[in-house]
Amino acid sequence: TDPDASRLESVFFDSIYWMLMFFAVAFIVFGIFSSVWIFSFGIFALMLGLYAGFVEPYWLRVKRYRLALTEYPSVWMRIVFLSDFHAGSYKRKRFYDRVSSMVASLHPDVIVLGGDLVDERSVSTKDLSSLQRLRAKDGKFFVLGNHDFLDDPDALATRLRSWGFEDLTNEARMVEHEGRKICFVGLDDTWQGQPKMGAAKCEKNAPVILFVHEPDALLDLAEGSANVIMLGHTHGGQLRLPGIGAVRKLPQQVPQGLDVGKKAWRGMPVIISAGLGETGARVRLFCRPEIVVMEVGCGSRERVDHRR
Repeated sequence: TDPDASRLESVFFDSIYWMLMFFAVAFIVFGIFSSVWIFSFGIFALMLGLYAGFVEPYWLRVKRYRLALTEYPSVWMRIVFLSDFHAGSYKRKRFYDRVSSMVASLHPDVIVLGGDLVDERSVSTKDLSSLQRLRAKDGKFFVLGNHDFLDDPDALATRLRSWGFEDLTNEARMVEHEGRKICFVGLDDTWQGQPKMGAAKCEKNAPVILFVHEPDALLDLAEGSANVIMLGHTHGGQLRLPGIGAVRKLPQQVPQGLDVGKKAWRGMPVIISAGLGETGARVRLFCRPEIVVMEVGCGSRERVDHRR
């Protein structure tokens, strides 16, 4: 990804947004002197533009999933997955402070950052400083996304490590939770890095949760590579319409249907986050920013036979 091209894209789409807002106001003024229908259209367009640009992008939600990794789960672990912050673009520190407060209230066992922490410059991590106050008893991890490579990925990774997050890039971490083991695997960014699934080694028979930024990483994953895969990158399209989905074509080689929510790929459950920030356009419509909470069940217990 070219940083100059990324910056130009943001300027272009932001200019279009404000131009459309100008035309909405023009319709309102013209409609006052000509037609109630033109006036009403202008009011609707203005309200929709204000909502999509300044309301929904800040209307955080917690999206919950519950998956059993073994047949008879006896232990449940709560994982919080945060992706696509894009610090340094349209949102400022106060928004990310609110994200951290909401995460803290969820009492996670594990926290994973799924990439694109900054939009362009690594220094923008200053807006994410509240992340260092987060606590997770079983570990905090991160992988980087394509935008994190636009400036200084090493400086960004160093900052995250100083905040207590472990780098999961092409690595595996065995996490023990209430006596049960789960293997957390992270892959390098598909566009800018060198993802190596074979470099991450898990203990035999341990359930595997895989984290990577882009959905295109799925192309190189064989069936059975993981019990569940968690992704970011798509933002859910940012602009969605009921019954249609993402308005804009997503930049990925995998099917466009792998855009947001719970999906499946080669028999493996896939969770795709709508992300927290925006890039290109400042707007979101029917695609609220989200904190993903996934509760996974592991361990096993004997069947209880009530027959006598």
